[in-house]
Amino acid sequence: MANSPRQVALEINAIDAAAACGVRHVVKLSAPAAEPDSPVAISRGHWRVEAHLATTGMVATLLRPYAFMQKLLLNAPAVAEGVLIGSMCDVLCNYIDVRDIADVAAETLLHPGLDGATYTLTGPQAFSCPELAHLLSELTGRSVRYIDLPPDDFHDHLVRTAHMPDWLASHVVEIQQLAIARPESPNDTVETVLGRPARTLDALVHEHLAMFAPVA
Repeated sequence: MANSPRQVALEINAIDAAAACGVRHVVKLSAPAAEPDSPVAISRGHWRVEAHLATTGMVATLLRPYAFMQKLLLNAPAVAEGVLIGSMCDVLCNYIDVRDIADVAAETLLHPGLDGATYTLTGPQAFSCPELAHLLSELTGRSVRYIDLPPDDFHDHLVRTAHMPDWLASHVVEIQQLAIARPESPNDTVETVLGRPARTLDALVHEHLAMFAPVA
């Protein structure tokens, strides 16, 4: 399910309905920090869903991807103005193309030897926000600078400028602060499961280059 304040209830309802219908295998989209004491509220929710799924008797395959590359497209208007705003200092963040997550999910559904495992998924390279700004500068041909805000200020910016609801702004801040607390590095799980390299961030930006252009 999409992130929401009702995500845990909705996913548990879906799991219970699947079990009642005789479904044998569930692939659950989760998060790397799915733990009962995670500093990220939504990740604590993922842990609750995982724990419930484990009681149903169905085979459970857990996908734990890091940051979605496609979420960066939401920054396109700011990048078009020459800025990238965050609260991660210069720590590395793993990004993964959501199509690779879908492809891994399909593989685990189609090949019984892959089911029942937990897969932590990343793209081929982790980037800091300053590195990401540099990459965007190179790909767009325009100067993009990274502005690092204190967590509270970043939260206020997301609510005021990006018009995020409070709970979602809090989630974005929490996952960025988690990257500072728990250094991230890429792995080769996508390539191992799919037999091909994971999609790259620069390829995604090239696909959507027009989105980063200033409005005429």
